[in-house]
Amino acid sequence: MATLLSNIAKTSFRPSTRPQGPAIKYPFTLAVATAPALGDILKLGKIPVGATLLEFFIDIPDLDTDGTGAVSIEVGDNGSAARFLAATTAPKTARTVVSTTVITASQMLGTIAGTLPRLYATGGDLRITIAVASLALSAAVTIRGWYEYTMFPTRKDFGQ
Repeated sequence: MATLLSNIAKTSFRPSTRPQGPAIKYPFTLAVATAPALGDILKLGKIPVGATLLEFFIDIPDLDTDGTGAVSIEVGDNGSAARFLAATTAPKTARTVVSTTVITASQMLGTIAGTLPRLYATGGDLRITIAVASLALSAAVTIRGWYEYTMFPTRKDFGQ
């Protein structure tokens, strides 16, 4: 089991924690040079304490190029590996995971496990977990995308 870190997750980058302001969007890239193994974690980005994750976009290239399409992934966070997309997902070719409130089945083969927005009271990260190992990866690939969060309170009484 290995943990791969995106350009954001592997630096000393501290996510913005401005108490007010617009939603904050962070792009990420993560190079995968070898076939993913069972239990591998691909950390895509950091989410600060008190942030509300609004949406994310993940462009996942073909992670299993031997023709069988055996690899299976979960999309989640540090609290639940399959928080957003359950492990029944088997990308046989490149797929895109988009979370604009929900992840649509037409964009990813699998079971939608959760929705956004999601408040992170103790902080966290956005990650991909390998649920079934890849049998082959013909060349290095790059997972790209972005995630967006806000530091605004999740509930606000505008009458005050």
